[in-house]
Amino acid sequence: MYGFWAALHLEADIIIALDDDCYPAGPLGSFTADHVAALSSRTRWIPSVDGSPTRGVPYFDLGTIDGAVANMGLWQGEADYDAPQTLALHRLGYLDRAYDPKSGNRLMHSQHYWPFCAMNIAFRREIAPLMYMPKMGEGSPFRRFDDIWCGVILQRCSRHLGLSLSVGEPHIRHVRASDPLVNLEKEAPGIRANELFWKVVEATPLDVAQQSTPLTCAQAVAAHLSWAARHDTNLAQNTTLTDYLAAEGIRMQSWCNMFRNAGWE
Repeated sequence: MYGFWAALHLEADIIIALDDDCYPAGPLGSFTADHVAALSSRTRWIPSVDGSPTRGVPYFDLGTIDGAVANMGLWQGEADYDAPQTLALHRLGYLDRAYDPKSGNRLMHSQHYWPFCAMNIAFRREIAPLMYMPKMGEGSPFRRFDDIWCGVILQRCSRHLGLSLSVGEPHIRHVRASDPLVNLEKEAPGIRANELFWKVVEATPLDVAQQSTPLTCAQAVAAHLSWAARHDTNLAQNTTLTDYLAAEGIRMQSWCNMFRNAGWE
């Protein structure tokens, strides 16, 4: 998040982030260009079958729509499995270290939730308040869900604001640097909490008039995390998550205040 904040102060219009075990699958210029293309306008008309000009597609004016505000690039080599999946696939002999996703890039349906992996992402400056990664690691009961939960917040608020998100190219080569047995210990508390976290965020009340910008939406989520920690009865069986949400609501509000103090609205 500090890197995001620093890039904003350098007046970056688009911010691209890579994990330290990820490398562009092709030339660096193509990698950045593909992220920019994913965030650029697209044709309104598309074929009903990928890559096939099926009957009914206009020949001249395909129209245009706004591009995505955030793009998640996919991975070649190692897919982004959690520790239980990695260990299960390894035992069954199905773990494929030559994972090769389909080419292309697609807009994701706003009514769906999907796992947002921050190993290879790009986003537009204007949604930076929503790129909040909940605290993980040292001093936190949870690990390895910071990007997933960032994605839940981003997707909930983007749906409300009518903004699009995309997945696909550019691809990266993912050379796994972590141990799945170590990851299993790290992920265990978060796997349980993940069943509840998205429902808390989904329940955030967002008003068309009051929450009309990424920042005001982020503030609403921060307030709702604090409220849920006190009042959401569904959290009663997970006091660890309840305490975490109470602290996270305060931390996220501090993140939002940084934007407020910098003149964002």
